[in-house]
Amino acid sequence: MLCLLLGDLLIILAQIICAIQFVYEEKFIKRHNFAPLLVVGLEGLKNTFAVNLSICSCSRVVSVLARRVNQIMLEVHYANYYSAAEPAS
Repeated sequence: MLCLLLGDLLIILAQIICAIQFVYEEKFIKRHNFAPLLVVGLEGLKNTFAVNLSICSCSRVVSVLARRVNQIMLEVHYANYYSAAEPAS
């Protein structure tokens, strides 16, 4: 139940942030008299770099976690193998 409420809250928060961003961008463009296509192009470049940066950082985290999981699995396998190989007293 808590996860559902948290998910709904995050969606509502994201919508509020997007709405604020759209209003701010519109006011900024009108105040400084930028060409709309220039702004769209620059925003696209910014988002391209941001997405690539986040993908690179996430892939690093995932690779570290995967390496750790593999290490734990090997330790469990060796512990089970050697405990089964020991003769019963």
